Amino acid sequence: MDNHEQFTRRWTEAQPIVAGYINAVVPAFQEAEDLLQDVAVILLRKFPEYDAQRPFVAWAIGIAKRAVLVARRRTRAPLRECIERKLKVPNARP
Repeated sequence: MDNHEQFTRRWTEAQPIVAGYINAVVPAFQEAEDLLQDVAVILLRKFPEYDAQRPFVAWAIGIAKRAVLVARRRTRAPLRECIERKLKVPNARP
């Protein structure tokens, strides 16, 4: 099996979990969808660096976390604020 096939199999299994993570921390549906696509591209580009002895899902979630943080920095919305909005936590800050 070549690298492309390996990536496709692993991403097909991991995608729902990664999507769940992104949807949990990114309040806007379209932004979350765009970010999921960005993460898929990053994973594909970085796949040659992936250590097959480690869980693919954990690797993918780590990259997704970094992508979310980068997106938050661009929009200047703190991750905590986004999570609070998503969870609809009223006045969560002290």
